[in-house]
Amino acid sequence: MSIVKYIGIFVIGVIIATVLILGLFPIFNIFQAHNYDIISLLSINIGILQTIIGFGAIFIALFAFINFKSTQDKLKEVDNKLKEHTQSISEHEKKLKEAFNNNININSKTNISELDNHKIEGEIDNL
Repeated sequence: MSIVKYIGIFVIGVIIATVLILGLFPIFNIFQAHNYDIISLLSINIGILQTIIGFGAIFIALFAFINFKSTQDKLKEVDNKLKEHTQSISEHEKKLKEAFNNNININSKTNISELDNHKIEGEIDNL
């Protein structure tokens, strides 16, 4: 999910919580002058503060998770590039060992041009 979806879900959650809290006020008759109760008002204020703190914690955890996933994806990309580079190096080493074992002069023009072709094709130095 993209960051916009996460932010949208968070905003919708805050709106729903606000509507629910404001919807509960008339049930308890808190804001009527003849039935004013300071203890229930303080309890509701504490509940509102706890809700805000809870949403803040969810928001922080959401960004931490997004950061973790993006870092994990980047590490996978680097790992794949490193594996490809390691394979190209091992192929190059095999060719050099074969050339040495077959008593082929490594400095001859054919082998140098062959190595240059591999470099042009991106098999060497492809990180």
